[in-house]
Amino acid sequence: MAIVHCYACGKRISDKAPSCPHCGAVRSSDPEAVAEARVRQQSIKLSKFNNGSMLALVAAGLGFLVLWFLSSRPELVPELQPTIKWLAKALLAVGLTGYIVCRVMMVWYKRKGG
Repeated sequence: MAIVHCYACGKRISDKAPSCPHCGAVRSSDPEAVAEARVRQQSIKLSKFNNGSMLALVAAGLGFLVLWFLSSRPELVPELQPTIKWLAKALLAVGLTGYIVCRVMMVWYKRKGG
């Protein structure tokens, strides 16, 4: 008995199992079914990277808008301005860093042959 990877979800399963206990995919020796499952798995992984990069861009945009709004109206909440500016700068930095990380991971995944 050996441990193999499921062709549909990629998790480890027994080679004796008739179907994957994680995703329910039936083991198949049909090359078309295996290729289709791999394409589906790759598109799911790439969509997760795209969603992460979009969320990071939204966070960076929100941080930028808060900084822009506070710089155009310095009379609003003057006692909280340093804290709000610090949080907005942190949000901007985290968003831009997250965007770059997601894009680098996506390129790395595509080059690896994902």
